[in-house]
Amino acid sequence: MYLVKDRGFYKNLLAIALPIAMQNTLNLSVSLISTLMLGQLGSLQIAASSLANQPMFIFNLLTIGLAGGASVLTAQYWGRKDRQRIRIITALVLKYAVLASMLFALILGAFPTAIMKAFSNDPEVIVEGAKYLRITALAYPFLGMTNTSLAILRSVEKVWVSFWITLVTLGSTIFFNRILIFGSGSFAAMGILGSAWAQVISRILGFVFVIIYIFFFEKNIQLRPRSFLLHEDQLRIDVFKNATPVVINEFLWGFGASAQAMVLGHMGKIATTAHSISSSLLQLSMVFIYGITSAGGVIIGKTLGAEDYDKIRPYIDTLKTLSMIIGVGIAFFILLVKTPFINLYNIDLDTKFATDAFMKVTAAIAMLQCLYSPLSLGVLRAGGDTKYVLFLDVFFLWTFGLPLGLAATKIWGLPPHLVYLCLKADEPIKVFLTRWRIRGTSWMRNLTIKEE
Repeated sequence: MYLVKDRGFYKNLLAIALPIAMQNTLNLSVSLISTLMLGQLGSLQIAASSLANQPMFIFNLLTIGLAGGASVLTAQYWGRKDRQRIRIITALVLKYAVLASMLFALILGAFPTAIMKAFSNDPEVIVEGAKYLRITALAYPFLGMTNTSLAILRSVEKVWVSFWITLVTLGSTIFFNRILIFGSGSFAAMGILGSAWAQVISRILGFVFVIIYIFFFEKNIQLRPRSFLLHEDQLRIDVFKNATPVVINEFLWGFGASAQAMVLGHMGKIATTAHSISSSLLQLSMVFIYGITSAGGVIIGKTLGAEDYDKIRPYIDTLKTLSMIIGVGIAFFILLVKTPFINLYNIDLDTKFATDAFMKVTAAIAMLQCLYSPLSLGVLRAGGDTKYVLFLDVFFLWTFGLPLGLAATKIWGLPPHLVYLCLKADEPIKVFLTRWRIRGTSWMRNLTIKEE
């Protein structure tokens, strides 16, 4: 195990990672609080909202992938302090985000029942989920532009704005969930529909705040309406080359993760609810490692753009050590808090036992994901090795994890938590191949355009 002696590295790492971790905590708290509030109504509402949010999960990954691919370039241009090209890239990906979000909103708003039938065969879950999905489709355009803007801002080390905007989203979600789900004063109780409207309202507020910040207060990029008229052919090509593998990666990985939810969803409400609750704890536990992943990517990208190559290997070795320490800590944390966390939900005894079993599997998955994310989604992507990350994330999920999970449920008849373990069987393969790749230098590419 190796830890770099450069204190500046840790200062930069924490300066980026901590706000992102705090933002991720708040972001997850939005869905967690909604789940907890809906959990007071029963397992049906948890299962319906969880499955109805699967398209939003895919969409989130799609917009994050679009901005993440562009951020590979913006982080390197930030290393060169080339603000003009960062503005061009930002305007370009925002245009793409608007088109993608409008498409999602139209499809989900028009065909909510058909989409829910893909995720569940329970008639009650389908009906409740379709009602929820029809309303939340309105949030997609606002969510898409917010996600894209915040990801680009992180790549130029503007990280605290994400935290404050997410705090606004969280506060409004709690407020409107409380009023609209259970009713208050002149507002009648709306149940699951109230949660859907609360999500729409909170996403609109988050979007308004991010637009105000970008156009009136932000200083690193200095985006203005006229920036959307700028273009540079080579930059458009570079964005396409780097963003396309990341978008495909996130979309196919997200669709694969939703396919895993479909497999468990067809095993009944108990399996769906147990998976939803354990996933909430997993995501909440992983916020710091995701912060380290984003921070590591920004630092490596900026270092490559500045052509300071002798620092990269010590930085990578340090990230390896940190990811191992954090991974072990997160696994123990999940095992420690699983029982009190499960008791927060108003679920029956059978569902509690199933969720407890899921939590044990979740602890192992968390440790593996900690070993994988900072090096693959952070370092390799920052170095422009987006096609290899696409291969790792997608190939083994679709050719190994999903087929094994389907066999576990359709052929072997295993219980839900063991089916879940089979569905995640690609994780150790990805860890091994990432560490093998990163030992060489073929992934290390400076993507910036050199001035003549």
